[in-house]
Amino acid sequence: MGIEDAIAFFISGAGKSPHIDTVHIGVYCVLLQYCLRKNGNGSVPLTRARIMNATRVASPTTYFRLLKDLDRSGFIEYCPSYHPKGNTKIILLFPGRKEVLTIRSNNHEDK
Repeated sequence: MGIEDAIAFFISGAGKSPHIDTVHIGVYCVLLQYCLRKNGNGSVPLTRARIMNATRVASPTTYFRLLKDLDRSGFIEYCPSYHPKGNTKIILLFPGRKEVLTIRSNNHEDK
């Protein structure tokens, strides 16, 4: 699946979901960018701070709500680690394919 297919899949589904608005689209686009940058070579060095900065989301509460909304709408699988040193997984769901992104714990975040 190319980037055009991934974007078309998301846009067609986002238009039908009452939970998705422009901020969700921004978060999804950042996740997709990192997924495409990964090229199937394992996890990418990605942090919550980096995602929040790229999407201009200032509140961790909003960030977590956005990920839960994307999960509930079927675009990602959000697997949070509730351990302070654990890594969170975000799995981007495409028709017939999953791409795994690992979000490093807060203790390793880029500033």
